Amino acid sequence: MQNFRVNPGKRLAVAALAASLSAGLAQAAQPVGWLDTVNTTTIAGWALDPDFAGPVMIHIYVDGNLFDAIPANNFRPDVGAHAFHYTFASLGNGNHTVAAYVIGTNSAGQPDGENMGLTGSPKQVTASCSEIPQNQATHEWCRSNGEYFQNRQMDTTRLLNDKVLVGVNNSYGGMIGQLYSSDRSFNLIQEHGGAALQLSLWGYGNHNDGTTCNTIPDFATHPLDAPWNPIQAQADNCGWTGPANDVTSRQWVGSTYRVIKQNPYNFTKTGPFRGLTWAQDVTLGEAHARIDYATNYAGSFLTGPTLQEVPALYTGIGMNAKYMYADAGGNVITRDFPTVQAGQTMLPRPTEGWWSACDSSGTHCLTVATASPDIQTVRIRRPAEGDFGDITPIGCFSMTTNTSLTLYVFPYRYDAIINNVSVRNRIAQLIGRPTEAKAYPHRDCGPFPG
Repeated sequence: MQNFRVNPGKRLAVAALAASLSAGLAQAAQPVGWLDTVNTTTIAGWALDPDFAGPVMIHIYVDGNLFDAIPANNFRPDVGAHAFHYTFASLGNGNHTVAAYVIGTNSAGQPDGENMGLTGSPKQVTASCSEIPQNQATHEWCRSNGEYFQNRQMDTTRLLNDKVLVGVNNSYGGMIGQLYSSDRSFNLIQEHGGAALQLSLWGYGNHNDGTTCNTIPDFATHPLDAPWNPIQAQADNCGWTGPANDVTSRQWVGSTYRVIKQNPYNFTKTGPFRGLTWAQDVTLGEAHARIDYATNYAGSFLTGPTLQEVPALYTGIGMNAKYMYADAGGNVITRDFPTVQAGQTMLPRPTEGWWSACDSSGTHCLTVATASPDIQTVRIRRPAEGDFGDITPIGCFSMTTNTSLTLYVFPYRYDAIINNVSVRNRIAQLIGRPTEAKAYPHRDCGPFPG
């Protein structure tokens, strides 16, 4: 299966055609097509290649970054089974440029290098905060921080295949703000400030003299203290804009996308946490995303061990109704969360190392798995301020040299069958199952505060 990734500045049509000609290949008939419609939730048009009777692929770019790759295989009376109608959650606040390319094929349906921009491409579209498909609190937050929403959408790198799409935000701490299954119309994790798949270390220290920018001192003169959240870190002076919140570096390492942040600013303090470096690696599997977190702390403060969120994992809107895991006997337990009651519950560490979260219909689900001995429990939550959910692993975590954690996130329920293999069995292949009827061994730091 092919994984697509962004190569900024390289035009598909020019590069592929040049490669084809340099190889001495005869130029095939050029594909044709049209980008008809672009708005804040839909991209539509048609494309075909005279050399091939079947569907061709369309590569969609938003603001210069690869957004998705889809087949033009929908039926339309005027073009037959060569149309595409792509729906998605949101482009984010602000002005965006959408471009579409058709990937030419030979008579056998294989790419032949004749890749062309569709007629009518690119197009401009303007999205507003009210079009973000989340709750009212998110809309209000976006209206107050429009530049934040706009910039993080324009600076997102996507790893994708036909089963999984992961969007990694390169600014504001390298958060993962997008997780899609084969249904690209529903984001399975919450995408707004402070609510995304993110490493979320906090809770160090026992002294807390406030939660605002003006009342909590700089780390230079004050010990570690809750709340502290370096990957959700704001910029200096508790702002949501500015270079202090950008990742230090980002690069492809083979098929892995890596972001590194050094000396991150604190979530609520005005100074950086000097001596801390964290890295986040994202690698795409056939039906999952593997996420490797690593921290290296060379500073002078005491750093644990302390119970932490590793990572904070907030599910998309409505995905707070059913939570599933396996007990010691291998039986799947389903916890139905109250639909009208806000609150939180701690689930036990599952025997098989996975949890699933779903909406009430079971249509939109995700599963997170880990074999890390640091993970002690998982928090499920229905917050009072919104309709999103929470399925955050809680673990005994220290910021020391070479501290690491690996998660596997599937944008499907545990029993979904993908290419004849269930998610549950895929997890067993990735992390194994305990040979005894007990959970994976783990370190215990005591009860989680709050």
